[in-house]
Amino acid sequence: MRARSSFWQALRFFSPAMNESAASVVLYATDRKGTMLMTISLFITMILTGLLCIALPLTVFVVLRRRLALRWGVFGIGMLTFFVSQVVLRLPWQIPLTKAAAAHGWTTGWSGVLLGLGAAVTAGVFEEGGRYLTYRWLVRRPTRSDAIALGLGHGGFESMALVGVSIIASGMVMFLVSQGALPLPADQAAALQPTLDKLAHTAWYEQLVALLERASAISFHVAMSALVYTAYVRRKWLPLWGALGLHIVLDGSAALLAPRHLWLEELLLAVVAAVCLWGLVRFWKRGAGDAVHTAPAGRADAPSDAVGVSAIATEKTDLL
Repeated sequence: MRARSSFWQALRFFSPAMNESAASVVLYATDRKGTMLMTISLFITMILTGLLCIALPLTVFVVLRRRLALRWGVFGIGMLTFFVSQVVLRLPWQIPLTKAAAAHGWTTGWSGVLLGLGAAVTAGVFEEGGRYLTYRWLVRRPTRSDAIALGLGHGGFESMALVGVSIIASGMVMFLVSQGALPLPADQAAALQPTLDKLAHTAWYEQLVALLERASAISFHVAMSALVYTAYVRRKWLPLWGALGLHIVLDGSAALLAPRHLWLEELLLAVVAAVCLWGLVRFWKRGAGDAVHTAPAGRADAPSDAVGVSAIATEKTDLL
């Protein structure tokens, strides 16, 4: 899904704060000009939210590892897939393009809609295409378990590195600025102040927004990983096109809703997560791809899921 990787995007969407109250300990209630600064409750909430976003995918993987025969190596390959497809190949040009569009005032109105849809298309192409190539080139004899592990790693990297770490870094910067330990030029301080003011009045329960979104996004990534796995082992393009289309629709819808309808966006993601979990249960029970023994062109080792499970049992050193 879309990677809200920039500093300001992380603050806008993933940095909830506690309500101002009598119990809230204020670092600096106001400066000499009456400007709102950061509170302890805000700082703690940001750090905890970031840590939970980091812990979520790891916890899910550990809980499911024995039950579903998940492999750490495939989880790591899933993380690598996201890193290459997004951080290496897409974001280096996507972020400057977005900044250039913003500088020209093209992020509002229909131009903003087209920009958001374009970002959704590129995210879908790079991520789903990357998943397919990962099955083809990196995961030896992929199984249903590998599809789950790959999706957890893919969504896990986004949750840990691009969301969790970003929130923690943002919280620490805000904390240092509010204490005066990180002096900023006047123009940067002025640009930062509206964000501090807004965060200082954010309700505590918006912490759940970040966790809900990460849980929804990870569920979506695992479901798309299962779809692409089905396309790979069955040598059918329809599931791959389905994953690509769903990715574009979800990212595009979220991009359109996020600016003014954050909670509606989160509700959409929650519904998508529920549907994805239902689909994953059916995927697991039906054993998608189990009866297929053929491999895509250029590969002669893509077995049925049963053969893949046997390979895991006999080759204990393969991907841990």
